[in-house]
Amino acid sequence: MDPGEIRGDVDPELLGDLIVGPMLSRAMLRPGSSLKQGLSERIVDTMLEGVRPRG
Repeated sequence: MDPGEIRGDVDPELLGDLIVGPMLSRAMLRPGSSLKQGLSERIVDTMLEGVRPRG
């Protein structure tokens, strides 16, 4: 990512947890079920929208 794509006040470790958490919990709570096509991309896109610099 280029500088300025994520606000400076965002904790990168927390951001990683917020991105991985939904997929991990779904995999643990629904073993054997497949993830919908594009789900991981939607999670990441939604998360990044929330951490972009406010302008």
